[in-house]
Amino acid sequence: MNVGGFNLHVDVDFDDGVTWLARFRLLRVNRPSRERVNFDRLSEVATYQLLRTTTIPVPRVFDFASDDPDNEVGAGYILFEKIPGHPMNWSLATPEQKSHVFDQLIDIYLQLEDLPMPAIGRPVFESQTKSGVAVGPAFFDYDAKGASVPCGPYSTTLDWYTALLNHRALLIDRGEFGTAAPHDALLANRHLYSCLRAGIVENEFNFGPFFLRHVDTRDVNFLVDDSYTITGILDWELAIFAPKEYAFQSPLFMFDMGHVLSENRLSPDDECFADRLETVGRHDLARLVRGGRKPFMFEMCMRTDPHTRSVFEEHLCVMQEILGGELWKVRSWDAWKASIQKTS
Repeated sequence: MNVGGFNLHVDVDFDDGVTWLARFRLLRVNRPSRERVNFDRLSEVATYQLLRTTTIPVPRVFDFASDDPDNEVGAGYILFEKIPGHPMNWSLATPEQKSHVFDQLIDIYLQLEDLPMPAIGRPVFESQTKSGVAVGPAFFDYDAKGASVPCGPYSTTLDWYTALLNHRALLIDRGEFGTAAPHDALLANRHLYSCLRAGIVENEFNFGPFFLRHVDTRDVNFLVDDSYTITGILDWELAIFAPKEYAFQSPLFMFDMGHVLSENRLSPDDECFADRLETVGRHDLARLVRGGRKPFMFEMCMRTDPHTRSVFEEHLCVMQEILGGELWKVRSWDAWKASIQKTS
């Protein structure tokens, strides 16, 4: 049995030696609504079905059920194939093993590129027969009765960013985000919105197509054998069809926040991965890896709460440096705040 941040995984052993993996959502105090949990589960199953049309190593889904009164098990679940291998530890990988992973990631990226979609949103089944995969809501809000309200899908990157910023402003207004310093949270939100409207973060991929993005690409979600051959990629629960510059960033296990925050540059692993993409003629994808700091930090700034004050200020600081802002070369929150208040 393994317990993660949101899910419980239990081995199901059969007499013939075959083992499946059962996945259950953990009960938390701040657990999303049943409707939202069921959506996440069904979206994950749809994601695996789509990926099974490729050679990207993901587990087969044998069965699944929603969390509802008709479920005889008493809880929603997914029954997976249990894939051999062990969680990758990127920090222990040799240069040769890293090179082997780079080559495999290139193949994975090229296969994901062959699955374009016309909008931004979560994978869903396109019909009751579950015969195909389409684009569903990008995220959820809730109404006065606590029922989930789907937001999206969105046909442009600009529409998606705008919806996310408007939703965060609503959460701040409702006292659900930025409670330690709501005025500062709103100022940061307003500044990100002004950057968006000025076209600073809008790019050539505004109108799509859009591509499947694995949100949690930490090394523990990559199973490998002893030679670092990837045997499985797990935890696609929150996967989303996203703008190309999001979908084809380097994985989180290569993304060294120390380099980004202190030196405003890519990690050596990011650079090596981009170089490898160039050697196979994919200069466009290499450019996305090298330019991944801008969308990554924009997203981080949208999600960073002033409750963790130092992180909040540092993320906004680095975002301004990436965008070419002069004020933040001295990394002064007070100077930035004064300038924003003058223009508000």
